[in-house]
Amino acid sequence: MQVTSLSKTVRTIGLVTILSTIAELGLVKTAQAQDQSVCFIQLPGKATTNLNKICGVGSNSSNQSNIINLDIDVDRDGVSDQLLAATLQTQNFVEAETKRWQANRGSDALANQMADEAYNATARNANLQLEARLPFSNQVKQTLGKMQTNDEIIQRRYDNRTLNPTEQQEVERLISINRKLSESIAQDPTLLKVNAAQSKVYAEIDRRRTTK
Repeated sequence: MQVTSLSKTVRTIGLVTILSTIAELGLVKTAQAQDQSVCFIQLPGKATTNLNKICGVGSNSSNQSNIINLDIDVDRDGVSDQLLAATLQTQNFVEAETKRWQANRGSDALANQMADEAYNATARNANLQLEARLPFSNQVKQTLGKMQTNDEIIQRRYDNRTLNPTEQQEVERLISINRKLSESIAQDPTLLKVNAAQSKVYAEIDRRRTTK
């Protein structure tokens, strides 16, 4: 099982994926439904369940009050205070979990696999909590969710085996779809604002680490 260190995962704007285990089965959707669900799950033969609260999207989400305000900059250094604090908190947590995971690995293959899965889930959930607080528009969150679903399908196709021609065509189709989806939100004001704010935050974090 391939495990990648996630200590710097928060450098990249993650794609909104909620309930990751279910998402791997392709059951979590992020689209506008008739009940105004922006993020929802629909199991075969079951009614649609609204997950806006968990995803941190939609006008009625209780997480709206927890959305990061990028404009707060008390010390006027050009860096968003709330985003910097939240990013540092997430990075510190993930780095601590990384050290714990590395220390607990041994010679038992099954135990290592279970530890790997637990570590990945913990780190992923920490990043998802940060991502849910980013002030993206619902359109951006929906689009990122669709792209993440496609990425997971692509990853599963590549896991531990060679693709057959049909699978290769599917992968190429999904890559093309994601490229178009990315282009569709490239100029979204909320995405541009978050990108710019994150760039300043990461530069500030790097500056602090190099001056220690």
